[in-house]
Amino acid sequence: NSILDISHATSLKFYQDWMKVNKKIKFQLPTINFKKKVLSNNPFDVVLGVDEVGRGSWAGPLLACASFILPENFNDLPNIYDSKKMSKKNRRAIFNNAYIFSKYSICSVSVEEIEYFGINGANDLALLRAIFCLIKYIEKKSDTNQNFIICVDGNRKPKFENFNKLYSIIQDKIKVKCFVKGDTKIISIALSSILAKESRDIIMK
Repeated sequence: NSILDISHATSLKFYQDWMKVNKKIKFQLPTINFKKKVLSNNPFDVVLGVDEVGRGSWAGPLLACASFILPENFNDLPNIYDSKKMSKKNRRAIFNNAYIFSKYSICSVSVEEIEYFGINGANDLALLRAIFCLIKYIEKKSDTNQNFIICVDGNRKPKFENFNKLYSIIQDKIKVKCFVKGDTKIISIALSSILAKESRDIIMK
């Protein structure tokens, strides 16, 4: 199951043209201190942040979100940070307006899948689904081949290879990096955390 924002689809041509002019700045790397931290030496790498919600819940699905912040919006973003420290009102405002400054994919695993794969396996599957959907969307809107840096919250690297039928399609295009307390360091991880949490709250109502 996936919810992918396609109602405000835009081409990545602007992204590509913009980066040709701003190669030295590397604004495509959406860290909270993105002017100071570089995740890649390739200015055309696309950086996605991912996070999940529902791991410790007794009921309901586990949701994961992958997000990409549009580079033209980096200097005019809302106050995005750790979702656990934000008010529900501010989280919902970001959720309602995320289509303006980002592209994202939200995917889930069912209770049955959690029971079958275990919590870690289900977590990895949800993340992989969200990453896969967003990458395919970006590729559809781009006229060049893209490589993707996947920023994951925490110190555990997901075992995507356990779901090789899906993973093999994007394996050569992605590089996964883990960040402890990533939702306080990487803006797109923080955004994904907010979008996943708000989506799950809506589902559980």
